Formats: sequence, C-alpha cells, structure tokens
Amino acid sequence: MANDSDLLDAFVAQFTPLEELIYPEPVVHAGKQRTHDTALEPLYTCMPAKFPRLYERLVLSYRWQTSDIGDAFRILANPPGSDLSGLKQEIFRDKGLSDQLLPNGFVQFGFQSAYEYDPICFATKCRSQSDYPIVRIDHEEILCNHRIKIIATIANSFREFVQQLSSG
Repeated sequence: MANDSDLLDAFVAQFTPLEELIYPEPVVHAGKQRTHDTALEPLYTCMPAKFPRLYERLVLSYRWQTSDIGDAFRILANPPGSDLSGLKQEIFRDKGLSDQLLPNGFVQFGFQSAYEYDPICFATKCRSQSDYPIVRIDHEEILCNHRIKIIATIANSFREFVQQLSSG
C-alpha cells in the first residue's frame, strides 16, 4: 500500500487545469508548495469542522488552480501564496451555496465536473475517525429552495475518494 505522499502525488497527477476559455488566469499545473500548518487556523474559524487529515496534507503540500480530475470532478483551486486565503475565497465564492452548505455541516471542495454545478462536499456531521463521507449535493435545491438534498455518496471517505481516482 502506498504511503500518503505517494497517494497524493498520484492524485495530483490526475489534475488537469481548466482552459483559459473557462477561467482567465494562465494555465498552471499543480505543484508542490509547503505551507505551515498554522495557515489552516483562519480557515477553520469560519467552518463547521476541520478538513480530513489527508485533505489537510494536500492543501498544505500542493498548490493548483481549479482543475478537472479525470472526467468526473472539478476541484476548487488552492492557488499559490503564503497562506490559504485563495482556498478560502474558493470555498466562499458562491454565497448562495456556502451560506446553506456550511451551517448544515457540508464543506465544499469541488464540483461534479467542469460543466456541472452540483457541489462535492465533506459531510462533516458523519465523521468516521479523522475523515468524512464525500457527497454530491443538488445545487438547484440549494439555490432555488434553500434545501440540502444529497444526490449521492461518492465515497465513504476522502482517502477512499483519492484512492479511487488515483488508481484509474
């Protein structure tokens, strides 16, 4: 079994930056950038729970722009910088989503795909050890009816999510 560093390397290798047609910033491939653990503290003050440990390691070890992961998912950007303010900006970018998701214990880290708007989230109220199930939530229910409707559980944990995407 691969260690966490190898697992994250394989996961990040799946990232394909979205084209400039979609996002105006220049295409930059994911790369390693070590960030001190204290950079998580300002983020955690406005979230319902801490990230799973493997996701913490990902955001503290790598930086990337919004990217596709295969054909199935889009991961929110964690842009280069001295802190994680860019990631925080991404999580809170759509107030219509974040204002409903976060108080209900869902922390968005992606979307269903580049052209889908259903958020992919950590379901923090369903904690299992140091990880959470990964769920897809219906964006129309949130934006139109102010309700959370889970469409699917994608993986039982972020670790399982990463392993699934890294092995394919």
